[in-house]
Amino acid sequence: MKACLHALCRALREAAPNIQDIIQFGSAVYAGRLARDVDLLVTRRKKPSHVYRNALSESGPPVDVVVREPGEPIGDRIAWAV
Repeated sequence: MKACLHALCRALREAAPNIQDIIQFGSAVYAGRLARDVDLLVTRRKKPSHVYRNALSESGPPVDVVVREPGEPIGDRIAWAV
């Protein structure tokens, strides 16, 4: 999973080099072998969210991407997961 995560982060940074943070959360962190997807929180949106999703569409496992500007609220459900 670690190599896969590096590939996902590399794909995101190639699509949007101005990303400030990429934070993994969710089941892949807590129950890696049971996880069906990878959940990532990306901060610094200078491009539309679909740019990040498209960058990951062919990178391996299913990925859920939450994109927020630094300081932008993420909502209670995601905050607890992160």
